[in-house]
Amino acid sequence: MKILYIVPWSIPFEESNLQDIVNTQFGYYTLKNKSADITWFTHKRYSCLYKFCKWLKLPQLNQIFSQLSVVGKSKQYDVIYVGFDMHLLPLAVCKLLGLIKTPIFVLSHFSYSTKYTTSRWKKVYKNFERRLVYKAFDKITFACDTLLRLAKEDFSVPERHLNVADWGANLKFYDKGIFNAPPSNQYFVAAGGMNRDYTTLIEAFRKYPNSNLRVYAKYRDYTNGKELPENVYFGNLFAGRSFSDAYKALREEYYNAIAVLLPIDYINDVPNGATVLVEALAMGKPIVITEADTNYIDVEKEGCGLTVKRHDVDGWVEAIRFLKENPIKAKEMGEKAYQLAKTKYNDELFADNILKQMKMMFK
Repeated sequence: MKILYIVPWSIPFEESNLQDIVNTQFGYYTLKNKSADITWFTHKRYSCLYKFCKWLKLPQLNQIFSQLSVVGKSKQYDVIYVGFDMHLLPLAVCKLLGLIKTPIFVLSHFSYSTKYTTSRWKKVYKNFERRLVYKAFDKITFACDTLLRLAKEDFSVPERHLNVADWGANLKFYDKGIFNAPPSNQYFVAAGGMNRDYTTLIEAFRKYPNSNLRVYAKYRDYTNGKELPENVYFGNLFAGRSFSDAYKALREEYYNAIAVLLPIDYINDVPNGATVLVEALAMGKPIVITEADTNYIDVEKEGCGLTVKRHDVDGWVEAIRFLKENPIKAKEMGEKAYQLAKTKYNDELFADNILKQMKMMFK
């Protein structure tokens, strides 16, 4: 089975020294290691077009136009695997018009739900996009159970799309066994910048100076002009490091943390912080995350973490204090987190699910 792999990134990670961190590439390297005949379709930034789209403040439009070049390549492959389902209308239209005959398999990171969409026009667009995508593509698999549940609550999902892939981290890379010394457990770690509520988290640590917070994300004025408290540190692990070394440094920070914190600012139709969450599971760390029905997993139900209500400073203080003052309970949560990663959310099982579901398209 020859697979054409499509994602909206321009350079295969062989060129950026990140081969080990395959959870960021949604199975590409794991499938390759399983001897799958898979080819990366390199997304191109067409210079004039990209500049024009950037001038329009819509650089993602370039992704849409680049999909049209798939038409000429599709006949050479048995399956087109879309690893990231952003702006897929051109591909859907090409499929519906018969310009692409090759089966298209999509890994969905979005629920296509309009539940949290406030704009009337965005709702209209999302409904239109959803109808075309559901009709055009041969099989959609959702990255986690949460996404499928949200999709079913909001719309009638065709039976062939009722699939879950259980995306997870690379356990060979995120392996706490590579460290010789026991974890220091001296601080909490937060990472990632998309839709994060660091303002609330900073204020929680201002109110609870008995522990330290290390945040690895681009700093903005989260304090409205106030100085950061002494127990809060913002760092850029990519400064002066290769991508590979930066992720190795982040892995060590996870290892030595009491827990991994995921403060989410607003609720939308995607599981915010999913990458950091699956990495925390793999490293066997408790997770504290903002309460939302869109979270990748229910950490409290799984026994691997705690939830805090949105923008609740005191709620974060309570969660931080509990894990700081109850190391045995924190360790138990971490062990449950690792078991989840080992038995369900990891790149090997994810790739097996992808291959199995692809093969079902030909039965």
